[in-house]
Amino acid sequence: MHRDPARRSAAHDLARRSSRRLCTIAGALGLVLGAIACGDDEAAVGRCVPGRVEACPCEGGGGGVQTCLADGTFGACACGALADAVDATGGDTAAETEVADGAGGAEIPVVVGDAEGEASAHCEPCGYGVVRGRACSPSLQVDVPNAVVTLSAVDCDGVARTWRTTTASNGIYELSEIPCGLHAVHVEAGAFSQDYTVQVVAGQVNDHSGAAVKVCFSGARVPIAVFWGQWDEQEELLAELGFEYTLFHYEHELFNDTPPDEIEAVQVLRDPLRLADFRILFFDCGSAALAWVRRYPEIGRNLREFVLAGGSIYASDLAWAYIEAAFPDAIDFYGPDDLPSGPMADDGPQQVQGNQDYAATVDDAALAAYLGVGVFTTRYGAGPLIAVEAPGAGTEVHVRGIVHVDLPAPVCGDGICDGSEIIGCADCSGRLVADEYVQHAGPMVLTHRPTPSSGRVVFTTFHNDEQADALMKRLLRYLVFQL
Repeated sequence: MHRDPARRSAAHDLARRSSRRLCTIAGALGLVLGAIACGDDEAAVGRCVPGRVEACPCEGGGGGVQTCLADGTFGACACGALADAVDATGGDTAAETEVADGAGGAEIPVVVGDAEGEASAHCEPCGYGVVRGRACSPSLQVDVPNAVVTLSAVDCDGVARTWRTTTASNGIYELSEIPCGLHAVHVEAGAFSQDYTVQVVAGQVNDHSGAAVKVCFSGARVPIAVFWGQWDEQEELLAELGFEYTLFHYEHELFNDTPPDEIEAVQVLRDPLRLADFRILFFDCGSAALAWVRRYPEIGRNLREFVLAGGSIYASDLAWAYIEAAFPDAIDFYGPDDLPSGPMADDGPQQVQGNQDYAATVDDAALAAYLGVGVFTTRYGAGPLIAVEAPGAGTEVHVRGIVHVDLPAPVCGDGICDGSEIIGCADCSGRLVADEYVQHAGPMVLTHRPTPSSGRVVFTTFHNDEQADALMKRLLRYLVFQL
C-alpha cells in the first residue's frame, strides 16, 4: 500500500525501522501485516483499505497494530495485542521469519482469532458486520470455487459460534452477522488451505476480495510430486497456478535402457516412506507405467495406502495403470481391465481415436456453474487414448462424451448394425462407411474417493497439454483444487 508523504510521521518511521522484528513476531502470532513491506520503502498514496491491519509504534517503545477504519483512515494504535504476542513467544526474535510480499502465493501469517473471551473486549460497543473475501491460486490469477470458509468467534452475547460457507464460482465468499473485532478466517479446498485475519467493523462490509487485499493459497505448503511421461505435461498446469513441485524426470533413463531399479521415480513409488513425503502425485501419460506396475506389485499397494492415508492422485490416459493397480474396482475401463503385457496397452482397454475433437457434457453441477456451460469440445490429440466404460463404487463422473473407439477387427462388415454387439457403427444411417471404430458414450473425467476420510484420485482420458482454449484450462484448474 502507498501513502501520501504528509502521513510519514515519526511513528511511521519507527514502524519501518522495527519492521523486521515485527515480521518475526507476526510469524509466530499470525498478524496480517500486509501493509509492511518488510524491507522496501513505499511510495505514496492517500488512503488505507478498510479492515487492513498494520504495525505501529507504542509509547515507551515496542510495537502494536492499527486498523484501517471505514472512512479510509487508521484508528488508534493498539499496543496490547502485539505486547501479548511478545509475551507468548517469550520475546525471542532470534529465529526471524519474514513476511513475504504476497506474490506467488506467499505464506500469510495469522492470529488465532477470538474464539475465547468476551466479545466486548474486542470492540465497544459490540456490533455486527459482514466479511467478504476471495479464494485464489498461488499465482493470484485463478479464482477457486467451492472452497470451504470457516470463521469462529464469540458473538455480542458472549456465545461461541462458528460461521461456515463456500466460495462461489468466482471464488468470492461472504459471511454475515460477524461480531466486530479481529478474527481468523480458514479457507480450504481439497489439500490446500489458507488462514488469515480480518478486522470486522460493525455495520460495514469488510471486503477482502479485491486485488490489493485478497489472500491466496500458498504455492509451497502442500508437497507435490510430478512423474514425467512421454505425453501430457501436467507440471505446466501446476506452474501456471503458481504451485511448487518436485519433478521426477526419467526421460534419459527410459530411452537409454536404465534398469528400472536404478530410476529414482521407481524407487520412490516402491518406497511408502518416500511417497509419504508428498500430499499429491501427478502422473503424466506414459507407457513406462504399464511395465512398472506389472513388474513391481508393491507400487499398486503403496499408491492405495497413500490415498487411504489422505494423499491424492491426478493421472491421465496411459497412467490408468497406476489407478488400476491401486483401485481395480474404481473405474471400469472399456474392454479388458487387466494390466497389458506390452508398453502401449495393445492388449489392454480399448482406445479412443486420437487427433479428434469430441463433444463433452458436464455431469457435475458445480463444475457446470464454474464453467458457465454444460457442453463444450475437448481435444484428443496424440493417440490412441484409453477409454472408460463406467464408474465404479465411490467414483463420480464430472464429464462424459461420445468418442470413437478403435476396434481390432470389423464389427458390422456385413452391413448390419447390431445393437446387441456394439453401441453404434461409424454410420448407421443406411450408408455403411469404414467400420474401424464404434461410437462409445462414456466418462471422460472422473474422481474416485475410496472412503470419506481418504484422498482422491482424478483421471482424465485426454491429455491436459492439448486443451488450448480458455474453457478447458478452467476445467483443469478446477480439478486440481479437488485433490
